[in-house]
Amino acid sequence: MKCLIENPARSAVRLVMWFLDAKNLTRAEILWHLCRIYESSIISEGKVQQWVRHLKDGQTNLHDEDRSARAACRESNNKVHENRQFTISELSR
Repeated sequence: MKCLIENPARSAVRLVMWFLDAKNLTRAEILWHLCRIYESSIISEGKVQQWVRHLKDGQTNLHDEDRSARAACRESNNKVHENRQFTISELSR
């Protein structure tokens, strides 16, 4: 019985890619296995190529890096929630 895994974490998909790459599978084969394990639209061929390249370059962190724009947005949002009287001029400083 075939059971698809719905809504997997990105890090789980990357871990499977890492495992398949360690077995010396081609990128096309990795994509084929990912589409069989998960759903067919889980990842694009370009993303598989990008992540295999990262893994071969030694990047072993499977989780997304926190982007500085997200951190800045989160910080601004927190400041606004702390003080509802906040003005845009104060926020820009």
